[in-house]
Amino acid sequence: MGERESNSANARHDLFGNAAPRAAAEAARTFAQAAGLHDADADRLCILVEELVANVVEHGDAATAQLGLARMGGTVCIDLADTGTPFDIRNAPPRPTPKERGGGAGLDIIRAWAEVESYVQEAGTNHLKLVMPLRETYGTP
Repeated sequence: MGERESNSANARHDLFGNAAPRAAAEAARTFAQAAGLHDADADRLCILVEELVANVVEHGDAATAQLGLARMGGTVCIDLADTGTPFDIRNAPPRPTPKERGGGAGLDIIRAWAEVESYVQEAGTNHLKLVMPLRETYGTP
């Protein structure tokens, strides 16, 4: 993970390979602290970002991804660009959770906690923009 830009209001991170989901969660935690997010919002952000990145690595076969986070008042804007298989979460039908594996809830979490602002696939790169409303608004970045 290489941090390219960081301050209390926004951060951008480059993510690589199988370590990307963990690196994304760590980046989200660091961002949340710097942006003054309440613990409950920070936890939701970390889970959401980890799920997003895990999905593009595991299911989209993305080798690289770039994560952008910005606090905008009572929301966190999440930008994810990846080189994996094109996938627009808005068009994905709900799927039953495979009980033997315990997984499959990632898309439901993303849909419940964030709004898709946009998705485009250009020149081999997926660009997803999400907005996560903050439930608690303690502190100002």
